[in-house]
Amino acid sequence: MQELLAELGYDPGPADGILGERTVAAVKAYQRNAGLTVDGQITELLFAYAIEEKAMRTMPEREALEKVIPSSGREARESPADQAEAALAPKQGTYEDVNRYASRYEEMERYAQSLTEVQFDSWAAYLKGRTVLWTGIVVDMETKWISDDMEVMVDMDNTGVQDVYFDVPPGMGRYLHKGQTITFKGRIKNVINTLGLFQITLEHVDIE
Repeated sequence: MQELLAELGYDPGPADGILGERTVAAVKAYQRNAGLTVDGQITELLFAYAIEEKAMRTMPEREALEKVIPSSGREARESPADQAEAALAPKQGTYEDVNRYASRYEEMERYAQSLTEVQFDSWAAYLKGRTVLWTGIVVDMETKWISDDMEVMVDMDNTGVQDVYFDVPPGMGRYLHKGQTITFKGRIKNVINTLGLFQITLEHVDIE
């Protein structure tokens, strides 16, 4: 953990496996920046967050993140949750920007497969509530029996598999059809990665 903290820009002292004063101070500083309980304890959740932050820095968005998180002034840098939001934030205004952001789903899917269960749960937790702007292909639609809303299933990576799910009101659903390419904006409600299937449920969706 000391080596990992040092790689993230903290000063835990020598990597001797001893939870000394410098290490505790580094742990507390990281917990504070990450929005975790500040108790100086090295937990599985803390380790997962630190691993996640290190991995995020190797993702394709690294150059963009460097503009937000300079290599100096670590004390003022954003938390891992804020970093994730910066990495995922869509750029508005052009068709190219929308398509660039749509490809982010594939990057997220590949990244999800590389995580342990604990790491994935940590990552998924702070993805919830983030706004996404994506483009995909409608593969199926179903009217929900408990309401008149329509559940829309979208293929994000041209595999024919349902990757993203969201509900739309009947008035919006009647304009959709299977095979249609749509651009939609919504908030992440749930993220799962089961048996190799990476799927996201959105809420509060608007179709562009």
